[in-house]
Amino acid sequence: VDARDATVARNTKWPSAGFPTTPGKAVAAFVSVEPDQDVTAKKLRTCTRDRLATCKCPRHVDLVDELPRTSSGRTLRRALPG
Repeated sequence: VDARDATVARNTKWPSAGFPTTPGKAVAAFVSVEPDQDVTAKKLRTCTRDRLATCKCPRHVDLVDELPRTSSGRTLRRALPG
């Protein structure tokens, strides 16, 4: 778990997020949310901007129903777009 995942996981509103790493591209975040959660891309960017270095903050945030997972339950980053 890197600093970006840990930052998002600490906030109970966003229990599941994935940050694909593609050299030379802007940082993106994919966040799995429940229908009843009050989550916006702007709130997530603000949350990470307050706690992480600028180079690690996502410029693009996509809210998704479910993140791809490995058989052990970890986020399958290579399956995320980007």
